[in-house]
Amino acid sequence: MSKQNLTIKFCWLLAICGFLRPSDIEQIDDSKTEINKDYVEFVIVGPKEKRSGNPIEKVSIIHAHSDYKLCPVVTYRAYKKRIATLPSVANHSILDGVQLHYLIRNLKYNDKHVGAQRISKHINSLMSLLQLPESAKLPKARALGSTRATKLGATYDDVIAQGFWASKGIFDTYYQLSRRTRENLTQFILNSEAT
Repeated sequence: MSKQNLTIKFCWLLAICGFLRPSDIEQIDDSKTEINKDYVEFVIVGPKEKRSGNPIEKVSIIHAHSDYKLCPVVTYRAYKKRIATLPSVANHSILDGVQLHYLIRNLKYNDKHVGAQRISKHINSLMSLLQLPESAKLPKARALGSTRATKLGATYDDVIAQGFWASKGIFDTYYQLSRRTRENLTQFILNSEAT
């Protein structure tokens, strides 16, 4: 896999599995990353979310996947081994006086980090491969990931915690792509035992 394809895949996996914005991915402090065989724990310094108006650190835990080709843990290790080999320490893009060990790198100069706009382009290059109706707008990766998770049985509490959303209402209003229920409600309603 080329360096560019590995970077694109890694950014996409972070967005879709971690429900992370490109700006969140940009602000991962890799010096605080913890990894084991089951998951990678990232710390995002100064995300969009605030607590009492003050910047926070947001933790995102992304679990391993049984398919080696789709595993975020394996992809993180490969990315660190092939691309993020040199440190990339620089001032935080928003917070004064804070330095980060940036994770996502420039493909030509591996010691230089890239910003949220470049990360967004990486993510969208994969998202654009989705087959959508002509009039449909390309979904955000974090919305697609969270919607798929709930559709396939993840609890709303887990999805809300992973997405760092304040409430189910925020998730439902801004990120849930489909309002279709998982259950066959007709079966529940017309069940002969209930009548």
